[in-house]
Amino acid sequence: MTVGVVGAGRWGRRLAAAFGKHFDIRGFCHLGRTETRTWIEGEFPGITVTDRLSDLLEDEHVDAIAIATPIATHAHIAALALSAGKHTFVEKPLATTTEECRSLVDAAKRRGLALFTGHVFLYDPVFNELRRITQADPVAKMNTSWHKFGTFDEDIVWNLMAHEVALGIGLFGRRPSNGRLLHSRGFVSKSDSVIAAFGFGGTGDDLVVEIDRCDPVRSKSVTAKTESGRTFSWSENVLYECTTDGPKPIFTRPDVQPLDLEVASFRRQIHPGVSPVTDGRFGLDVVSAIEALSR
Repeated sequence: MTVGVVGAGRWGRRLAAAFGKHFDIRGFCHLGRTETRTWIEGEFPGITVTDRLSDLLEDEHVDAIAIATPIATHAHIAALALSAGKHTFVEKPLATTTEECRSLVDAAKRRGLALFTGHVFLYDPVFNELRRITQADPVAKMNTSWHKFGTFDEDIVWNLMAHEVALGIGLFGRRPSNGRLLHSRGFVSKSDSVIAAFGFGGTGDDLVVEIDRCDPVRSKSVTAKTESGRTFSWSENVLYECTTDGPKPIFTRPDVQPLDLEVASFRRQIHPGVSPVTDGRFGLDVVSAIEALSR
C-alpha cells in the first residue's frame, strides 16, 4: 500500500515517520522552505519531492494521500484526493464547515474510498481504557485542561480545541447539542487562552474545555465523572481513579505511540475495511461542535 504525503511541516514530519511503518511512501508534495526539502531528501532518500499536488494525484501507483497542510486547505485538498480515487487521511480538523465535511463524506462513500480524520488522542491506549471503563458506567460530566507554549500560526479553537472536543465526543458517544465560548484572551496572537463549554443533552455544561498556549510549563489532563459517581483523571500516560484517599493509578500506557496506532487504523480502514473511530463522519461531528461556538 503506497501513500503520498502532502505537507512536511512539524506535524507532517511526524506523520511521515508513522506512515513509513505501515505504507510505502511514494512521494511528498511540499511548498515552502528549502530546509524542509533537504530534510525530506535526508530522511527519505530517492523519494519524489514535488511542489505540484497533481504529481501525486495523477500517479496511479499512489493508493492513499495523507494531508498535513494548513487547516484552511484541508477540505480542498481532500476533495481533490477523493476525486482522484485516493484513500484520504486528513489531519484534524477535517474541514472548517459542516457543508465541506458532508461533501467529503458523500464523495468518499460514492467512490468506496476510506476517509479518515487524524484525531490522534483517541488512539491513545489510556483514552481507550477510560472509554472501556465508561461503556457500562457512562460519563456524566467532563473537564479537559491543556497548557502548552506555541502553535500560534493557527486559530486556537480550530487547531487545539478540536482535539478536546473530539475527546468529549469519544467519551459521551455523540456530538454535543450546544456550545458556548466563555472566555478568550490574546497575548502573542489574537486568542491564546480560551474556555468553552458544551452540552451533550445533560443538565448544564457537560464538557468544559480550558486551553492556554502561552504557558511554558506543559500539562494536559482529562477528568471525567461517571453517572455512578466514580471519577477518573488522565494525566500524561497514566489513568487514575480519584477517591477521597487520593488518586489511584489504574492504567499506564504501554510502550506504543498513539500516532502509530492511528496510522495503523487508517491502513485497516482501507483493507480489510474496518471502520475507524475517527472516520469522516466523526470529523464532521467535531466540526459541527466547533461551529456551534460562533452561533
